Amino acid sequence: QQQQQQQHQNGMGCQSSNEVNMEPPRLGESPEGQGTGPQKPLLEVSREAFEAAADSLLALAAEGYPRALRSTAATRNELLRRHGGDADAAAATVLQSGRSFVEEARRLLLALVPDVGIPIAVTYALWRQLRTTCLVAALFGHDLRDPEVRTRALHAAAGSRVGASLLRAGLARAAEVLWERCAQRAGLKTLVSVVPVASIVLALSELESQGNGQLLEEFRRDRHIIPESLYRNALDPEPSVLDSASLVQELGQQTLQQLAARTAELMDSAAACQQEWKAKAEDFAAAAEEQTIFARDTGRRTLEEWKVQADDIVAAAEEHTNLARDAGRRAFEDMSEKTAEVVKLIRTSTGVNDTT
Repeated sequence: QQQQQQQHQNGMGCQSSNEVNMEPPRLGESPEGQGTGPQKPLLEVSREAFEAAADSLLALAAEGYPRALRSTAATRNELLRRHGGDADAAAATVLQSGRSFVEEARRLLLALVPDVGIPIAVTYALWRQLRTTCLVAALFGHDLRDPEVRTRALHAAAGSRVGASLLRAGLARAAEVLWERCAQRAGLKTLVSVVPVASIVLALSELESQGNGQLLEEFRRDRHIIPESLYRNALDPEPSVLDSASLVQELGQQTLQQLAARTAELMDSAAACQQEWKAKAEDFAAAAEEQTIFARDTGRRTLEEWKVQADDIVAAAEEHTNLARDAGRRAFEDMSEKTAEVVKLIRTSTGVNDTT
């Protein structure tokens, strides 16, 4: 230690070129020797990513995550025990103390942020607001497993009143309302598809600071008293640092295993598709050959049928000609006989004989 102090006094306390820099890289920068330079941070948030993240973070805020985030019900019980079951006092403490959930956010960012899909600054601001909203709702006895309660929580986070129509519209519409309120706070149209990260963070901060009264009113008006026998249960404990570390390691292993399984699945799928298309090609070739043979046979049969029909027509015409000729001859013979009979009758009536 004295040697280090002496070096510092002599201006030799800086790091030499041969020493290894053990400091972690800053956010948005690549470690030295492991990249091409600074990475461009995300400057905007899309509507689709924001709404999906709001839905995911709401579920985490309500249910917690084993070894990473304590459930809201367990945190609620701890607050009620601390305030002797007084939900109003517990809720006021949550809102007035500006509970930051820094430790929870740290575990959330370490373990779960890669699956959220929005910048860290927006994730933290959104998480803090949703966690506070869920905790206030739980303190007044609302069941966060109920989709309607979660819908009300999203609307309360947006600082909007929940009517019957919005409640029926569900969580998807509630996430849209939260996005639209943030866009309005940023001075943009509600139908905008992207909003700058800084504008989203400021809008969420304003909604949080100005919506506490609306939040309390929303869940206090139909409150349910939580009995002491229920809030005396500790439920899940506060996750430790070791829990978080083991979870991160486990998630990393699961990611690698999922990648390997997905690769094998894609290879199997490609082989199956190849076999399927090969079978389809063979079936198509067989069907084409069958159609060709059928068309050839059909054409031959049609030609033979036309020839037979032509022969039949000729024979029928010849037969009709013979019948007509015979009928004409018989008619002539009959007419001759009748004419002879008439002449004979006339001669007999007039007394004229054949000799005269």
